[in-house]
Amino acid sequence: MSAQVAAIGIGSDPVIVHLLAHAAVRGIEVEGIDIGRVVSSGAWDIRVPEDGHSELFVDGARISPADWRAVYVRLIDLSPREPDARQRARWRGVISGVQAWLEVAELHVVNRPSADEQNGAKPLHESWLRQAGFLIPDSCTSSDPARLGEFASMGRTVVKTVSDMRGHSREVTPEDFARFRPQQGPVHLQRLVVGDDVRAHVIGNRVISVRISSDHVDYRRDRATRHRPWELADELSARLVNATGAQGLVFAGWDLKLDGDGRLWCLEANPMPGYKMYDRWLGGVISDALLDNLRAGESSGPRRWPRLAAMSSPVPHDPEAKLAWERALHEFCAGGRKATCTEPRDPAECSCRSKEKIARRCEEIDEASRVIDSRLEAAAGWRGLLRRQVQGYALAGEPGRYACAFDWLACQQPSLDEELLRELHDRAVGGREFRDTELSPTAGFRFPSPSLLQELVADVCAQACRPGPPAAAAAALHLDMLTVHPYPDGNGRACRLLASALLMRTGYRSTVLTAVEEFFHPAPRRYVELLDRYRFAKICREACILGLIDAMFLASAGARWFFRREQAVDDAMRAVGLDPVDDIGERQAVESGAIRTRGSRLHSELRHRGLSTRRDAMCLLSVPGRAVLLAQVDRVTREQRESVPSRR
Repeated sequence: MSAQVAAIGIGSDPVIVHLLAHAAVRGIEVEGIDIGRVVSSGAWDIRVPEDGHSELFVDGARISPADWRAVYVRLIDLSPREPDARQRARWRGVISGVQAWLEVAELHVVNRPSADEQNGAKPLHESWLRQAGFLIPDSCTSSDPARLGEFASMGRTVVKTVSDMRGHSREVTPEDFARFRPQQGPVHLQRLVVGDDVRAHVIGNRVISVRISSDHVDYRRDRATRHRPWELADELSARLVNATGAQGLVFAGWDLKLDGDGRLWCLEANPMPGYKMYDRWLGGVISDALLDNLRAGESSGPRRWPRLAAMSSPVPHDPEAKLAWERALHEFCAGGRKATCTEPRDPAECSCRSKEKIARRCEEIDEASRVIDSRLEAAAGWRGLLRRQVQGYALAGEPGRYACAFDWLACQQPSLDEELLRELHDRAVGGREFRDTELSPTAGFRFPSPSLLQELVADVCAQACRPGPPAAAAAALHLDMLTVHPYPDGNGRACRLLASALLMRTGYRSTVLTAVEEFFHPAPRRYVELLDRYRFAKICREACILGLIDAMFLASAGARWFFRREQAVDDAMRAVGLDPVDDIGERQAVESGAIRTRGSRLHSELRHRGLSTRRDAMCLLSVPGRAVLLAQVDRVTREQRESVPSRR
């Protein structure tokens, strides 16, 4: 079976080799696909659109791309260097086929081939960056020797490639164009910015930067460069993250220049950065962030927003709109096309049986809350990330505003009504007033009329306050308020905060259970896909609510597992005479040499309780004195493995 994360490129690419080596050191399975070997000795069958039967063959081994969840791409076409015509055709065939497949594949791609196509023309790229608010040096692209010489005479100038082909920059003077001929093609000149270079790598919502000092115009030619980690201002980091996402990129390398006045000039954004050198300078943090992004499986496709379940006709503007909307809202099925959500004559006959599953899930969540919330006396404050941060398009200030709104909820726990929704939107997004315009995002569809919003919001809040399982009520409130869509912007954040308020009011305290904003962080794409399936009437309302509850259940199940493992480790420590909270006693045991014996006994106790000594104990034994104890557990495990005779 194929690994869930893959890297596609050529085997001689040092960046691909570096990433695979780093993944191996971390123990992360990444499947490397050498396109060169596919061309020379393999075969391929690529389906567009993907039907689950695409396959690649390398040295007789079959690889199924349908098994992948995420893929890192560095496609380099070597067909121009191939002397054999047949091999050139194979190169072009496999490159074009893989590119087409990557554009439509339903998985996380870093980066899709079509992302930031304007980087192939430097003048267009610089114009886009300038419109995005970056400080861009003056430039000139021309094949006229007189114009090029005039530009070079106005200040220190460098020449760069006009396309996306990699090349070294060098300083030029007007004399360099004295014998230049227009037939040599266009030349791209850029005003030289004197100062240190800053290379910023954006991976999702993370920005990793390094400052480089060099006496050369192009520091890549200088073997005596001086470099150090560099923190960018929050506002600039947010702008880089947003601009990267706006270009359709997940991973980008930004070339910046820091002048003598402290201003940062933007030179370009590289959509396929060769980051190996910078990663070595920084100790591998770029590869770590890239691997974490790939394993999270974040969506790199177009963002779509939840809307009301599809109707056969638009919502009318007359007073009967409320009745039509309520009928659509409370129907269990609306012409679904999913196997588990057939089209019944009676909505109550939906075969997906989501109601029964919802009740079972709510019982499991309540059981988890008794374990997770037992250590908390009051609702916990915010300590996580926004969905916008995880997906890489949060603006400066948005995370702070949301955190303040969530913390206010945890302290106040106000009544669930229209006033609370207005207050939450004002705190988290800005603005209390509902929208006063019609919203019709697609032909044949409208959100409820502004004249009905106040009444609909009151109805949804009243329905959420009825007796019933809190998890189900919060999920229904979340979905229904998104369907009402009372604001022109920020509906998602406000609705998820409102659902969090309901969970806090019913007694849940840990953010594992109350932070609705974080439930879909492990797989952000699933959240939008679930809401889209409901919007396009592919699943019933109850099935959509079940999907929202499942995300909450998965989050609580992981925390419950952790707390139970923690209790088991504490019991194992007590069994060998160690106090789980007595760091002083453990330090004394270390000094007396008794820790070696206890390490062996603790190893046996952990195994007796069904725990993996490394996976479970490493994250739980965090007191400084226990680090030595854990080392002894590792030593015992290693000695036992070495004592087993080799099968070779």
